Amino acid sequence: MTLTLSLVPRLSNDVFTFANIGRALNYGLDKVRFLSPVRPGDRVRARATTVSADDSGPGVLARVRYTIEIEDQERPACVVEALMLVLPAAD
Repeated sequence: MTLTLSLVPRLSNDVFTFANIGRALNYGLDKVRFLSPVRPGDRVRARATTVSADDSGPGVLARVRYTIEIEDQERPACVVEALMLVLPAAD
């Protein structure tokens, strides 16, 4: 299960990109649920949905829900909400 969760940052690179920002910092995880085991050889992919984006001091605190899906299975492996602090680029 920990391996599945550790794939979120890598899979998120394939889901979206930020333009014209300084940094996006991992701020933590929330609402982590493991629904199905990922077996050796399983192919997985991530789907992401922005839940919220709120001003937070120096930047924007974004909440993104990731669903880690397993190919040819109905139930996802994991659903997690990741928090990111997105900081503006320095002038």
